[in-house]
Amino acid sequence: MKVEVEQKMSEDYFKELYGEMVKYRLKYRKWQIPISILLLLISFPVFFIDEKSYIISIGIALFAIRFGMDFFLEKNKWMKHRMKSKMMDRNSSFIFED
Repeated sequence: MKVEVEQKMSEDYFKELYGEMVKYRLKYRKWQIPISILLLLISFPVFFIDEKSYIISIGIALFAIRFGMDFFLEKNKWMKHRMKSKMMDRNSSFIFED
């Protein structure tokens, strides 16, 4: 028995591939948004507890914002690189023989 599968490397394929990568390979990426929200929530009490430590609070808040933005920026950057690659709009064939 011979089965042949043909896959076109398109934008939809790369979006699906990135989703699978985040789900199974890049496990820490799932936690980026919750961790950045937690850091923001921690920075507000630090600001109000001690007025002298406002610099630490602002630093934590800026780090949390940058950490959260990295989640969205990295996906866009990854997609741009894949759209410019030589694999775009090509077909790949997989043949399975029994």
